[in-house]
Amino acid sequence: MALVTKMMGQGQGRRLLDVGCGEGSFLQAAHDLGWQVTGTEINPDPARCIGLNVFESLEECAARGPFSCITLWHSLEHMTDPRGVIAKIRQLVADDGIILIAVPDFEGLQSKTFRQSWLHLDVPRHLYHFTATSIDRMLNQSEFVPVAHWHQEFEYDLIGWWQSALNRLLPTPNVLFDFLARKKVRGTFFDRIVSGISAPLLSLASLPLVWLGSLAGQGGTLLVAARTSGRQLASASGD
Repeated sequence: MALVTKMMGQGQGRRLLDVGCGEGSFLQAAHDLGWQVTGTEINPDPARCIGLNVFESLEECAARGPFSCITLWHSLEHMTDPRGVIAKIRQLVADDGIILIAVPDFEGLQSKTFRQSWLHLDVPRHLYHFTATSIDRMLNQSEFVPVAHWHQEFEYDLIGWWQSALNRLLPTPNVLFDFLARKKVRGTFFDRIVSGISAPLLSLASLPLVWLGSLAGQGGTLLVAARTSGRQLASASGD
């Protein structure tokens, strides 16, 4: 929400769409800051249970637009047709609106360091991976203009370093991450003990790497803000 507020200010009754909203915690936070919120999710029931307007597809959201802000927090990499999704979003965003996308950075230091052991590779759940160049090209092809990039999400980057290191050392991947995410925990008792004991030490050791990746523009995650090309052209002619 701090990023949304930085780019768009307070909600003031404007409309926000979160694509892949999960259980709806982000939508609830946006609502509390004055946004009219809508979401999409494959299973919308958990978010609907707390009173949120959540649908199963972008097509169902069209009547609630246009949206001043559309967010995709680590959902685009799960889409079977990410370019098609961005093209549909282009039809839903307001002329003065913005989209915010967060994805793992396939060109970041974590990806280059750990390769197949990288936590955020997450095959087969992640169907596509992006670099700043590839995601900017895709946005441009859908008549968006990237206006800002960030190269760090602290919690994602920190956990990416230490869990990827454990993945390199242990036979079972993502043992501690699955536990923290309340998923079914895999691995042997030894895997769990080693993961639990080493995580605090690895987290401390990873802090400099998190900041290094961010300063180098090669963090574990990539965030992009983009506006419609029509707005950019109008702004340029006004200047």
